[in-house]
Amino acid sequence: MAVTELVILVLVLMLALVSADTECPKNVQIPRGVVLFPDKCWLGSVLRYSCPPGTRATPVSWRVCGPDGSWSAIRRPAACVSYYCSGPITLENGWLAPRQTRYRVGDVVRFHCQPGYLLYGPRNITCLSTGKWSAPPAVCDSGGSACENPGVPAGGLRVGDHFGRHRQVRYTCYNGLLMRGPKLRTCLQDGSWSGMQPVCEGPHAYDGPHVIAEYFSLSEQALLNPEQDLHLYFIIKASRSVGAENMETALDFMSRHSSQVVDFSRKRKAELIIFGESARRVKYDEVDHRDYEKFLNGSAVNTGAALQLVLSLIETNLNVSTREPPAKNILILITDGRHNMGSSPSSVIHKMTNTVPKPDANLEIFVIGIGGAAERDSLDTIASQRAEPRAFYLPDYDGLSQIEDKVPEDACGVRGHRESGFERVFRGRNSADHQWPWQAAVLYNGLFIAGGSIISRQWVLTAAHVLFGGEHPGNFSVLTGVRHRTRDKSPVGIMKVEKYFIHQDFSETQFRNDIALLRLEEKLDFSSKIRPVCLPCTAALSHILPLPSQNWTSRCLYQDLILTGRGGEDQRTVSGVVTGWGLSGKKHILETNLKHGNILIKQRQQCRKESEAIKVPLTEEKFCARGDDGVDACKADSGGPFVIKRSRRWIQIGIVSYGTSSVCQNGTMGFYANVAKLMPWIREIVGQDMRFT
Repeated sequence: MAVTELVILVLVLMLALVSADTECPKNVQIPRGVVLFPDKCWLGSVLRYSCPPGTRATPVSWRVCGPDGSWSAIRRPAACVSYYCSGPITLENGWLAPRQTRYRVGDVVRFHCQPGYLLYGPRNITCLSTGKWSAPPAVCDSGGSACENPGVPAGGLRVGDHFGRHRQVRYTCYNGLLMRGPKLRTCLQDGSWSGMQPVCEGPHAYDGPHVIAEYFSLSEQALLNPEQDLHLYFIIKASRSVGAENMETALDFMSRHSSQVVDFSRKRKAELIIFGESARRVKYDEVDHRDYEKFLNGSAVNTGAALQLVLSLIETNLNVSTREPPAKNILILITDGRHNMGSSPSSVIHKMTNTVPKPDANLEIFVIGIGGAAERDSLDTIASQRAEPRAFYLPDYDGLSQIEDKVPEDACGVRGHRESGFERVFRGRNSADHQWPWQAAVLYNGLFIAGGSIISRQWVLTAAHVLFGGEHPGNFSVLTGVRHRTRDKSPVGIMKVEKYFIHQDFSETQFRNDIALLRLEEKLDFSSKIRPVCLPCTAALSHILPLPSQNWTSRCLYQDLILTGRGGEDQRTVSGVVTGWGLSGKKHILETNLKHGNILIKQRQQCRKESEAIKVPLTEEKFCARGDDGVDACKADSGGPFVIKRSRRWIQIGIVSYGTSSVCQNGTMGFYANVAKLMPWIREIVGQDMRFT
């Protein structure tokens, strides 16, 4: 061995020994706060600054033990400084108190409207300990526009006072505040605004882990189309500022969230990209510290190289599976720093968007920025632009451990027969377990006769015409928590009916008020396969949708407008999903696998023409719907739910009633009982078993 090589080997061994024995001192302090040291202050370990509630550590919230036995350098001494929420707040056609340029944690702002205007949204909002408001400011509106008044973000301005279809509004933020969300929004055909609601935030405001969990749900992404291949790309930055301990936290986050989608996707594929100055593809299920150690000594951030590597993998997958439908690609970028070398991340994202077929459906990009060095403007441009946020920010890596894809057990709208007459999903697709957990099958003497929906632990909603008037309740039972109607049927999943209720004004010949409720003998145990659907005009929706401060009846009428367009009278597009085990395609036997299909509410005038053709009147509590590709409810789908998704929850707006033909074929139209119109009757029957206010 040459002398030079021997010297190098000795130096490497000495450095390894020094690194192994290196220990950083515990002499770090922060005024007004506490320093949390690791058990062993070795190379790569992390100390954390803990500040009193309502304050944050600056300029960093953690430091990493380096190979020289010192903690990572900071620009200025650490300190605990107060959080503030953005202001001033503007309330058009109303007044608010207190009116300030900025607000301290715990401050409460209350809203009031001028006579002739209704208050939409919360009556008051609170400045949270994250430097964010508990909700967007309220809006005072008189109604009458195609889209609701979009309001003005706290700390910002809006240009544009006309809210008709295709009209646009623009937003800006006051100096010192950052805009999160689009600067331009357009009033769409369905009566909603494009993009997410923008907010103006201070540079150090953060998202709470529970808020991130509400939007960051890989299982929901998988359930959008369980039969589609799902490719997950975790892109994790490793550098001197991250440290080994934080890196392990990020890898644990990856492992937990990728494993949650196994049950929801037919074919899941996960990739791990670790990057710093360069990017490296690592075996997802065999990663260890040696895969990222070399990055921990660097400070460069080449986000573009990491995204370019993902793009090459996507291109390879597209070339290999030319005969298969394209996979859904979900990217999760986790970084604590700003891009400072290599290709522009935005340019790579632009190429990726042009490469992936139908990117709105097949490309989803989440970004989680951590710490004060994460450059929010650039990271926001990497994330997908959706009606819901896709970019999030945490003060430290510990927040990753608190992001749990969990919801309250009884939360609604969340995903984990008679041969004669018009009982009528035609041309639908197979559904997956957990996809429609509120779906129920109504049985008569053990035989399937219709669909239904779970609305609470002891109540199932269905159509009146599927029940045999005067029959004893003991003849009926309900099967829940199954996708395969016959194979999955077991005594455990079958619940006996204690009593049933048919609308007092139900007409069997005209299908007027075609609604019924089944009260079960025992309460259901909710799980990922058994959950209630949300209903209009209930307390649950008051926390999900921005609703006017009116009495219950008026609020219910308003929800009929925004959810169904008043049954097709309003010129808005309303699309959703119908589910059931009815006849499908050219078959003449019932489906055993639960089917689902996408349908749209049709204009009232078209529904009247279809009704006249079959001589069944179109009464006010009905609407009609059909899919653009011929999808329709079919025989034995009766009683099943027609649901739409709003603010991350599924809401039942219709009950399958009848169709223009008893033979399922392209061109037939389905008719539905309008749930919002019939909520007064549901409220009367169910009573205290559900919360309506």
